[in-house]
Amino acid sequence: MNGQSPKVSILMGIYNCATMLEGCVQSILNQTYENWELIMCDDGSADNTLLVAQYLVNKHPGKMILIKNETNKGLAYSLNRCLEVSSGPFLARQDSDDFSRPERLEKQVNFLLNNSEYGWVGTATEVFDETEIRGARILKEQPIKLDLASGSQFCHATAMFRSEVLKAVKYKVAWYTRRGQDYDLWMRLYAKGFVGYNMPDVLYRVREDKHTYSRRKYRDRLKEVVMRFNGYKDMKLPIWLYIYMFKPVMAGLVPKEIMKQRQERRLSVERTSVKNTN
Repeated sequence: MNGQSPKVSILMGIYNCATMLEGCVQSILNQTYENWELIMCDDGSADNTLLVAQYLVNKHPGKMILIKNETNKGLAYSLNRCLEVSSGPFLARQDSDDFSRPERLEKQVNFLLNNSEYGWVGTATEVFDETEIRGARILKEQPIKLDLASGSQFCHATAMFRSEVLKAVKYKVAWYTRRGQDYDLWMRLYAKGFVGYNMPDVLYRVREDKHTYSRRKYRDRLKEVVMRFNGYKDMKLPIWLYIYMFKPVMAGLVPKEIMKQRQERRLSVERTSVKNTN
């Protein structure tokens, strides 16, 4: 890619990820698309994350920007700070313990350049933990507003946005969006009339262990009920869909072993679908 290609500003909140950050950043350095800047916001880390990030900034001058919060403020707050200093017409997300495949940015930029009707584009993901690749997760390519009643339809960390779209709504910093700020974002974007797309290409590797589903606290599930209510109201969803508000609470009542089996079956099916398309 030449210097005339659109710049991509990559937004990354970093928190207690000192052992994983360098590998994550290396996957960005390996991109076939070269016109990017990485903006990292340290969210009051208690380990050496800030030192590792500063080392990477010094090692790659002109490519990375490091800012920091004095205390832990949460991902939504950190990403808004990254937004404030971003300069690219396209804004990509990445989590600090995940990896982008080399062609990720190039394919997403080309998609947005050729599909003006979409405000952002996500990708399919390969799910892995410390011991194995667990499978793939492929989401609906063209979610509509009604789909959001059942849950998030995009993997936040894979998303690339048009700058004007994300900056029109920003991330909501509220007591009920400390977790799930991405789901809240999708609902508010759709409420504004924007729509997104999911590429079926597996362009991102997301770290997710087998116990992720069981670590969610009940109070976080109750916060999601509030978030869903506000989102449904903003999107003007039909009243009969409001029953989905209680989905996170009901899921918390399901035995953990059953939830684990359900998650593994979903990944298994998605893994098979990836093999069939290669």
